[in-house]
Amino acid sequence: MNSPYPKDSESTRLSQAKRAVINAIADQSWRSKTHECGCIVLKTGLTHHHMAVMDGIDDENALGYYFRKVARGKKVHVDLDDEVHFPNLIEFDLNRITPQTLRAISHVCSTSDESNADVMQGDLCDGLIVAADALYQRTNGKKFKRKIVLFTDAEHKVSVDGSQLQAVLDGLNKMECEVIVVGIGFDDEKDFSSIAKSSDDAGMKQEDEDNDLDQPDKITSNDAPTAEESDSNIKEEGDVDNEDMEDLKMESDSRARVKRENQMLLMSIAKET
Repeated sequence: MNSPYPKDSESTRLSQAKRAVINAIADQSWRSKTHECGCIVLKTGLTHHHMAVMDGIDDENALGYYFRKVARGKKVHVDLDDEVHFPNLIEFDLNRITPQTLRAISHVCSTSDESNADVMQGDLCDGLIVAADALYQRTNGKKFKRKIVLFTDAEHKVSVDGSQLQAVLDGLNKMECEVIVVGIGFDDEKDFSSIAKSSDDAGMKQEDEDNDLDQPDKITSNDAPTAEESDSNIKEEGDVDNEDMEDLKMESDSRARVKRENQMLLMSIAKET
């Protein structure tokens, strides 16, 4: 998610997703003071959400401070406790929107690198489950219009428990909660145009408010290098031997396969709700 665009650009997929989330949340707050919103960050070293509360983290300011420390170079400790439910997710509580929440989300940064990427959990399915439970706990029996919007580049391997995921989707349908997928850097824009209407990660509003919510545009990475450009860059490196080139190709093919599979999964999830 923190994959950079070309070197002449300071933007990353994470930074673009973060701006889109903040703008969508801010738009909700402008529309009505009664709107409520939450945000769940995937693939974080720290684990803190309503199912697994971290000691010492009592508000969004503390979460913002954690990300600021990581941005300044603090080493990320990855929570690997088997007893922790849905590790490596951070939740900004589902509640009335405040400037403090927006400020804390603005400090979100990547906590994953080569040293911990293989053990980092908290994939998009885990995030969806936690978001769905947060909505249920907060809105069950109340009149709200519920919506979950997932921003993802779909490039990480996802562990799918089919029966658990289906139970969550059934629960979302009972709550009349729509799931919208916003694909970041997705190639197949046509297939996703029908489901990527967009908003933020766990937004909702009361039913008696205006139902015509404007949706932010889908994020695409048109500036990202194409496969052909990547291949040409490899060929220009004269000191790369055939074995290294083959390894690079296999790694690229593996990432592409994971992304295709995740896109299909996300399309199924969006169409089920």
